[in-house]
Amino acid sequence: MSLISFFSRRASPELSPLGVGHQTLFWLTLSYLLLVIPFYPQLNLFVYLVAIGTISGRYIMHMRQLPPPKRWLLNALAVVSGLFIIPLWWYGGLLESMINLLVLGTSLKFLEFHEKRDMGIHVLALFFLGGVLFIYHQEIWMAAYLLLTQLLCFVTLLSLYRKSPAPAQLAFTGKLLLQSLPLMLLLFVIMPRLSPLWQMPDAKQASTGLSERIAPEDISHLARSSERVFRATFEGEPPAARYWRVLVHEWFDGHSWNLSPATASWLSTAKTPGSRVADSITPPRWQGKIQRYTLMPDVNNQHWIYALERSTTTDASLVMTPYQGLISRLPQSQARQFTLERHEEEAPGQTLSTQERQVNLQLPASGNPKTRELALSLRAQSHSDAEVAQRAMDFFRSQGLVYTLEPPPLTGDGLDQLLFVTKQGFCAHFASSFAFMMRAAGIPARLVSGYLGGEYDAAAHFLTVYQYDAHAWVEVWLDGHWQRFDPTLMVAPGRLGQGVTELVPDAAALTDGALSLNRYRAFPLVNEMRMLLAQMDFRWSVWVLNFTSDKQEELLGKLWGKGLLSRLGVLLGGALLCVVLAWLIHRIWQRAPKQDLLLRRYLQGCQLMAQSGLARHHHETASHYAARIVAADHPAQAHFAELTALFCHARYQQQSSTVLQTMSRLLEEIKNTVKSNRYKISNKINNI
Repeated sequence: MSLISFFSRRASPELSPLGVGHQTLFWLTLSYLLLVIPFYPQLNLFVYLVAIGTISGRYIMHMRQLPPPKRWLLNALAVVSGLFIIPLWWYGGLLESMINLLVLGTSLKFLEFHEKRDMGIHVLALFFLGGVLFIYHQEIWMAAYLLLTQLLCFVTLLSLYRKSPAPAQLAFTGKLLLQSLPLMLLLFVIMPRLSPLWQMPDAKQASTGLSERIAPEDISHLARSSERVFRATFEGEPPAARYWRVLVHEWFDGHSWNLSPATASWLSTAKTPGSRVADSITPPRWQGKIQRYTLMPDVNNQHWIYALERSTTTDASLVMTPYQGLISRLPQSQARQFTLERHEEEAPGQTLSTQERQVNLQLPASGNPKTRELALSLRAQSHSDAEVAQRAMDFFRSQGLVYTLEPPPLTGDGLDQLLFVTKQGFCAHFASSFAFMMRAAGIPARLVSGYLGGEYDAAAHFLTVYQYDAHAWVEVWLDGHWQRFDPTLMVAPGRLGQGVTELVPDAAALTDGALSLNRYRAFPLVNEMRMLLAQMDFRWSVWVLNFTSDKQEELLGKLWGKGLLSRLGVLLGGALLCVVLAWLIHRIWQRAPKQDLLLRRYLQGCQLMAQSGLARHHHETASHYAARIVAADHPAQAHFAELTALFCHARYQQQSSTVLQTMSRLLEEIKNTVKSNRYKISNKINNI
């Protein structure tokens, strides 16, 4: 028994490796590879190796006409590969392990399919794989990319039943997809947007951005990332000072700032499904003009909302926090948008409880003696808390501090080293030092982390905030409410109106990703393309990703009412419209059969003769027609006779490469002869 016969079974005709053609195998492989590539962060190296091995094995079987593997070998491979998924489930989460299992099974399928039915199942698995990809990527470029992969999947199925050149298969499949486009749009608008029947397992994907614990170097690292955080639109112009509050850190351990124990406990309880603890928080009665704005966060699996100061909402999915911020009851695992209201003025008559005062005066028992001494000196020189805060801001402006993304490392008494030795830091360094000084002077203060500014697109009227817009500032309790102080503006005044990429010369080189367009925003043409792509993605997010059931009900109600009969009429009318559009696309796509150049030249000559009054009869052959032209003594008879002879010779005997050139020359001579002898020809024909 040979080794091949031991591992392979005899193939019946319908299971022959040649039952799937080379062209079909190529389309299937291309579709599979294009679908798997975007999954590279979630897939294990073992899955890639299995994919390469199975595809290579399939091509070897196809080229050498080898029989398929025996069933026991396929089952053994499936069991061993399935066992490998168990560790991934344990360490990577259910969703990631299931994706690896799906890709692994699709890879092993390359060794098994030999019938058209098997190929259909394989392509259906690829369709499902494309849908799974939307869990991680929902941008417009990914939608266009998936549309291309779906086109190739359809071409794979078509190649099983329609043997034709690859361009013809692509064109025919493109026509079918174009015909289905109206129906897809109709269903997108009118189909009820129901909640899923099951809960999506936790993706456990790494969420980037701010965290509950913040150290000075953390925000510096975020400033090196060009990843988008959220977008916002405003009623009217956006405010000049855009401080997007995320978290308030009230507990300082000498190096990093954390949430206070009470706040951390409250947030943990509020994030628990079904908890009503957040309903007890009443927002302050902020006053002044109200400006509405819409927030569209990117998917980050976090609960907090990036809100401007003094923001409230009527959205039931958002709740107010004890530090007057906003959080979502559920993690943001899909694209959503929220409508918020920003108040212009503070609420009067607020009080700070004894416990809150103690928390916001907390400092380690020792450390940073020079900074403590400076704070006590400022207190001794001042007559009020507000004057202490202003003197501290003046200190940051007058000490020659430098704003940089790469400050020297700080050890031991880090704040003393920053203010009196290195004098180089980032926003979190300056905010941490200022909050420490206020507390050392006996004034309640807390550090706030969030984002500052953002890039405003005046053409499309939306604002985009990136990770490099991460910022930290301080809130000080003065005159009955928390007042914002930003010592970074004393060091780098341009930070209020500029992003880090404009403020720091080398910031553009530090943004991640060699293919990131933000990296090359200094080039006008690249920047214009970046802004155009951002506008397209913004429209996609507003019109497609955020087309919720509420928006659907609102749209259908405005257009056709809310009655059942009107909805039924929309469905039937839309279906009829889709049929008509598909028929029109089919008619437009149909092309008249192309005439060869030889026949076209001859017919052009016949048309010139017809213009002279000697049209060719339907029953007349080319030779008889030429004889009639000669008998009529037409001035162009010699040229037309030669044209006819060339046509007949090339048409029925052998075509030369110079025939078309000669016929073109004769046509030009016939045309000139007819034009110059128009009246003579007309009189001669009338006398016949």
